[in-house]
Amino acid sequence: MSDAVAAGLAAFVDERPPSSPEARHEAARRLLDVFALAVSSSPDHAVQVAHSLAEPRGTDDGVTIWGRDGRCDLLGAVLANGVGARYRDMNDAYFNRESLHPSDMVPALAGLAESRQASVGALLDAICVAYDVAVDMADTWRTSSRGADHVNLIRFGTVAGAARLLRLDPECTLQAFAIAASSGIATRQTRRGQLTMWKGWAAAEAGVAGLRAVAMAAAGAHGPTLAFTGDQGFQVLAVDEATWVEQWPFRGAGREHSRILDTHLKVYPVGYLGQAVAEVGLDLHRQLDGVPPVQATIRTYARAKQIMGDPEKWVPRSAETADHSLPYIAALALVHGRVDVDTVPRRWDDPAVTKLLAAVSVDVDEELTAGYPEQMPVRLEVTTEDGAQRAAEVRWPRGHARRPLPDDELARRGVQMLEPTFGARADDLVARILAHDEDQPAARLWQA
Repeated sequence: MSDAVAAGLAAFVDERPPSSPEARHEAARRLLDVFALAVSSSPDHAVQVAHSLAEPRGTDDGVTIWGRDGRCDLLGAVLANGVGARYRDMNDAYFNRESLHPSDMVPALAGLAESRQASVGALLDAICVAYDVAVDMADTWRTSSRGADHVNLIRFGTVAGAARLLRLDPECTLQAFAIAASSGIATRQTRRGQLTMWKGWAAAEAGVAGLRAVAMAAAGAHGPTLAFTGDQGFQVLAVDEATWVEQWPFRGAGREHSRILDTHLKVYPVGYLGQAVAEVGLDLHRQLDGVPPVQATIRTYARAKQIMGDPEKWVPRSAETADHSLPYIAALALVHGRVDVDTVPRRWDDPAVTKLLAAVSVDVDEELTAGYPEQMPVRLEVTTEDGAQRAAEVRWPRGHARRPLPDDELARRGVQMLEPTFGARADDLVARILAHDEDQPAARLWQA
């Protein structure tokens, strides 16, 4: 007996028509984003630890760690690139019943494409299929209420993209999904309380696990029957019962819309639910001519407070906690007028920031909650020392699918992040990725 969920996922991967040119271009934009982030974060300690685990390989059988010379083993490169891409918390996002950062799947698929000498077109199509599966899962399942982390969906999306890239037959893909569903559940404790470097590692490890499941299935291994729907399967252990499914409820294999087009890019290196807070905080900093207020109130939707407004977020003791703290992001923007990779991880003990942080409140607004997740609304109200009040509000932060970043802005950001490593070659790398000649080998996009 086969699992109907695994069978439906496998059939979708096999039958999905080629992704549209618009979707493939968006996949190239996400590749540029994670590549530039991984290269720019390579000096960070947590990323260096990931690099140290990779095993050196020759040029014929190795895979690139982005921004470094030499080659290493596939899974080592995937872990290193995945940690680098995720660690500064600036890659893309999606929200519905579950939230996730779907571009966490890109380093795994890029590494696999390089190892198999796959084309740019094949890689971009695989990325789109991976997004289709992971985003659809975020629409369907609620896992966080069961203590399961969203990176479980990254593991399944990676399986989908890898199976598509390798053109596995549906039975083999089914077995890969079954293995992935039965070989470990990532827990939500990763994102509770004071956060550690594992917040930036968990998704990269999920990508490794997805590739490992595909490799096992491709070699002939079979996963458990009823891996998703059995009485001790993934759904029972990791999914809210109200959102269980007996068969996978895709909108139909063959639908033209690609889910990558529904996801959002970040502008600031903070959790996505803090993007709007950073935007309105910087707006008010300009309105106040840089003079910090004495009190601030963030009005937002319930999920934003649940994830980024719990009590520990008023006393961040790590960069990982700081970039997931609504009150800290607001205080940083209002005091310093900057929310970037140089300020977010380093100013949580700044006296001026901590003084205002103590006077920031986060309130759930019922009207704003009703607008989520179609909107990501925030209203920031401040009071100055003379008692004057100002406010700023945004419904969709810049980078949201409703307010997408143009290619030229994404290109400038990419060049800025790549120049310290690649110098004058950064412009060519960025242009090459955005042009994405689909017939050339995928690795040509990131090998300077």
